[in-house]
Amino acid sequence: MTSSSLAGAGLLIIWSSISPTEVDEPAFNDWWTNEHLPERLALPSFLRCRRFVDPATSPTATPESKYLVWYEVDDTKALVSPQYMEKLDNPTPRTARFMPLLATLQRCACRVHTSQVRPEFTLSGARGGMVGASMANVSFTPPPDKDACLDGLAVRLMELFAHAAVLAFHVVEQDEETTRAGSQTKSYTGVSQSFQRSGLKCMVLVEFSESIVSPSGQREALKSMVVDWAAAAGSTDVEGNIYGLICAVGR
Repeated sequence: MTSSSLAGAGLLIIWSSISPTEVDEPAFNDWWTNEHLPERLALPSFLRCRRFVDPATSPTATPESKYLVWYEVDDTKALVSPQYMEKLDNPTPRTARFMPLLATLQRCACRVHTSQVRPEFTLSGARGGMVGASMANVSFTPPPDKDACLDGLAVRLMELFAHAAVLAFHVVEQDEETTRAGSQTKSYTGVSQSFQRSGLKCMVLVEFSESIVSPSGQREALKSMVVDWAAAAGSTDVEGNIYGLICAVGR
């Protein structure tokens, strides 16, 4: 069941947070968006990058601002390619400056299990360039029968398309070996990080047409619905967050 709006069969997802009182946040965003994303897109198998922010973590509400970035790649082999590993072991001056300033960082290389767009876009043939204005990220540790869990969850997630705000959903699973290989490079020297996020093994990513400032309450309710479905399928460590899109850049 795959009619994907993703550019490839692999994803690299990175969560990070910074303290606005200790880090120049505008400079941090300038580096990640205008230097780091173009650098990654110059690699042959990196196809599209997206940056998101958790709007509930503004400097006035919390001591940390939280960000999520995902990179769409041909497949997870791109995340251990010689070209990518060379970049990780030779960070730019600004990368070497900002990475150790992150308050937290979690990194996950993922295989795409299922990716589905709204039926209307499947029929139109316009699905390839679709990018949601906001998204829900639900992470969980699956039960021992992981494949049955993910297959059943993918079928259940089709119910989301009854809601007009849902553009697409993606079910992904962590490639632990690939995650670890990249996380042990020089780019991450001195960075406080975890190979897994609350026991993270798998995720559901739901893309919405509504921006993060839209008054609709659908996103939160739908995120909670996915959390309940993952838990009902026997998953543990289930948690969900809503993020707003900062930018999307592709080839």
